[in-house]
Amino acid sequence: MKLSNQAIGAIMLALQKSLMDQSDIVPMFQGFELMNTDDGVVIKNPPIVKSRKEGKEGTTMVPPKESLMKMKKAEVLQLGRDMGVKVTTKQTKDQLVESIYKYMNYA
Repeated sequence: MKLSNQAIGAIMLALQKSLMDQSDIVPMFQGFELMNTDDGVVIKNPPIVKSRKEGKEGTTMVPPKESLMKMKKAEVLQLGRDMGVKVTTKQTKDQLVESIYKYMNYA
């Protein structure tokens, strides 16, 4: 088992957030929800780093589409909600994934 690029990025974001907020990183690590995929371990709930100057949300690492498609619809829905994406239970899992990627400007 190995870490995916997404997981490594999420760990780096956690470190950045911890340094910016001058907070303990351990609770963030303990709260990570992990999932093993063909790409390696992904973090289903990566941290979101907010810019203090602009007050806008910054970078977050989203699992690859293939990994999202292996998740349960309810998990993808919750991920979208946690990220602030406008998603509904009426959407199919494909639509939820596309909504997340459009929100992140990956589409």
